Amino acid sequence: MGKSRGNRDCPHFSLSDEIVSIGDRAIDYEVSKKAGIDDNNIILVDYGWGLDKSKVGKVKIANNPKEILSLIKEM
Repeated sequence: MGKSRGNRDCPHFSLSDEIVSIGDRAIDYEVSKKAGIDDNNIILVDYGWGLDKSKVGKVKIANNPKEILSLIKEM
């Protein structure tokens, strides 16, 4: 049986499917992982404080604010 995305009372609902983490540093990735967020639901931006890509997993990378919206729509 598949997961329901629209009914929180459903026993197959997973809140982790509904959460998107957005950050600009490797520490944001680490905190997201500790919170149980899957790499598929993490977006890091390649502008801001400076992202060290060698310290993060296979996450989505946005190069500008419009790309954040595009990446969320793809989820």
